[in-house]
Amino acid sequence: MSRTVSRSVSRMYGLVYADGREGGRGGSLMTARRLLLSAAALAGLLTMCGLPLAAGPAQAEPGVPASSELTPGPAEWWLTAWQVQRKVWPLTEGAGVTVGEVESGVQATVPDLRGVVLPGANLTGTGGNGDTDIQAGEDGHGTAMAVVIAGQGAGTRTVGIAPRSRILPVIVGGSGPASVRTAAAGIRYAVSHGAQVINLPFGIARTSPAACDPVLQAAVAYALGHDVVLVASSGNTSLYAGPGEPASCAGVLAVGGTEPDGSLWRGSTRQPYVAIGAPADHMVYVGRDGRYTTTGAGTSFSAALTAGTAALIRSRYPDMPWYRVDQRLTGTATPAGHPVPNQGYGYGIINPARAVNASAYPVPASAPNPVFAKFTRWLATPAGRTAAARYGGAREPVTPAARPGRGDSVPIPPITMREIVITAAAAVCAFVTALVFVLRISSRRRRLAAMAAEPRPRRRRQWDERSASFGSYESGEYGGSPGYGRPPGYGPPPLWAEPPYDQP
Repeated sequence: MSRTVSRSVSRMYGLVYADGREGGRGGSLMTARRLLLSAAALAGLLTMCGLPLAAGPAQAEPGVPASSELTPGPAEWWLTAWQVQRKVWPLTEGAGVTVGEVESGVQATVPDLRGVVLPGANLTGTGGNGDTDIQAGEDGHGTAMAVVIAGQGAGTRTVGIAPRSRILPVIVGGSGPASVRTAAAGIRYAVSHGAQVINLPFGIARTSPAACDPVLQAAVAYALGHDVVLVASSGNTSLYAGPGEPASCAGVLAVGGTEPDGSLWRGSTRQPYVAIGAPADHMVYVGRDGRYTTTGAGTSFSAALTAGTAALIRSRYPDMPWYRVDQRLTGTATPAGHPVPNQGYGYGIINPARAVNASAYPVPASAPNPVFAKFTRWLATPAGRTAAARYGGAREPVTPAARPGRGDSVPIPPITMREIVITAAAAVCAFVTALVFVLRISSRRRRLAAMAAEPRPRRRRQWDERSASFGSYESGEYGGSPGYGRPPGYGPPPLWAEPPYDQP
């Protein structure tokens, strides 16, 4: 057995003649021990260095192909425009992130949402766990938003922007929340049941763009105190001229609507609280009965796409706090309108490919962070100080130490235990690598010296040369066809053919 092991180790280092005779002095016991020690160290290296990689799929490096084979439907022009198959999904698909859909519920039986909807709640008092959309008269608004976020393409080929995320449905009303208190309770429920992102695609009219009901604002502070990203639609002028809450609440990322050509959708509410823009017109969606509709419009779609992008960021960077997620969304946006920011687009149109790639598109902590700045101003009020005292012990501080006069400054989050473990594992990897290198060099020198001293017969020998293959290399290109055409006369020109978006 020991001779077999020694021969196997010798073969591993290429020290076998064509006639089967091992190099050195017959494979001495000392050499075998050194080689076995090197092999053990190498195994330890592979095991220890695998620890940081096992931390989760969110740490995958750019260019690593994702397992998904989902293909956006022909009319989902926004996913084609953002080149999600080539630039986004290879990095993150939203795995491990729960998005709270606080609205009318989600029809879990729709094929496009099979396996996506988690048990939620109905806070209107009519019973159920949120898996039935109660908005029967308008195709089911909550279901449509859930498909935009996490659709699986099983029924209508409609795919969500974060297809590996999960939806937590919380019913607060049919066409809008039953009351402000119900909406606030919906936010709190989603937070306490594991949502990392909450989509709020509804609006309640307010008299001032800076006004937010104290009960709703307290619920927002509760969510932020538990490190949850809150996204809301800016509002539709066809419903009310604006302003409206929760978009006006401090700490909520308000999203305006855009057309496929990048222009501002005429129905989007223009308000100073708008932080960013996203597609809102010529949208396709799936209703509560599974029906496929091609005439969708509204800033609710803008909010859903932005919430899905936030889920992609949280999946790839799970330790990134809420205020940095918001900052990445605004900091990587494609500037639009004049000046920047403005009341229509905010800081521009979301760019998921940039938002999920911090190494290629870094956003410094000193960059503008309008949502965070507004929230810190609210924290200076009596109500804010009360909320800070109540929720200050949450995962992320609700009272970050911003420098005077710099509302956009972001504190450095404390070092987490996960970061300590990864750093320690990396140090062990470096040590084991150095050990293997030294042992291998030392062993090779001894073998060469022994072989040089060994008397050799005067006959010709040949080395056995074999090529090793560890599998074929895969192409760095992702996705199928470069883009989908649009039926003649269907809406404006394709988004990906016009600025301000990146060319494919």
